[in-house]
Amino acid sequence: MAIGQTRKARSLWEDGGREEHKCRRAKEDLEPYNTVVVDTAGRALDKLTAAIIEGNPKMGRGGALTLQGYGELKSKFGSWLKMLNTLGKDVVLLCHMDEQRKGDDVIERLDVQGGSKGEIYKSVDAMGKLYIEGKKRMLDFSPRENAYGKNPAQFEILEVPSPLPADFLGGLIVQIKTKLNHFAEVHKEEVNSQATWAELVAGLSTPADFNALVGEAKKQGPAVSAVLHRAALKRGLSYDKSTLAYVEKEVVGARG
Repeated sequence: MAIGQTRKARSLWEDGGREEHKCRRAKEDLEPYNTVVVDTAGRALDKLTAAIIEGNPKMGRGGALTLQGYGELKSKFGSWLKMLNTLGKDVVLLCHMDEQRKGDDVIERLDVQGGSKGEIYKSVDAMGKLYIEGKKRMLDFSPRENAYGKNPAQFEILEVPSPLPADFLGGLIVQIKTKLNHFAEVHKEEVNSQATWAELVAGLSTPADFNALVGEAKKQGPAVSAVLHRAALKRGLSYDKSTLAYVEKEVVGARG
């Protein structure tokens, strides 16, 4: 797995010129690499902060960003991540942890500034916590009561081997991407199925028409059943729980 240094990727905000020129330069710089590791994301945001204030002094005050400046920081950092994604690069953000007390509980959060913290939470596909347990290094992707996490690959808590194999991180990335691609395919199939059923139920008119499809809709799952149900309600039918069937609304009223 080829890894690009952050000094290569930072040109997006440090160099002048139009955005398309910046993207082209970044593409050329990162061409040999599959993965960009930012160590640390907090330090990268500090550099971006300095670049924002240098480009527009009104965005800062006393070396710190104004409220408008923080908005610019969030926007530029999000655009930079999207640019790397567009270039087909895997991105690994390394962050320090900040402990905050909430009553007697200690809550762990990313030690990064401004709204970029939320941008990281929102944009990443997986998030894990690296910690020491005894003499072992452990990696936990699952969200916990006092810490964030994202675990699309459903990893158990992993022991990080020592010495670290060269393909350890690359192997995790491959597993995560494989699982995400699977989810995407399943979602695509579900969307196509719902669209097909939406067309099918659009031509139904009588309670008998809808009732004939209830069993098959349940087999297809809750989403398809919901498509059938919404179409029945739009047609003016009601679902009679006593007979487990769709009926005309006046029939339900008469029974009540």
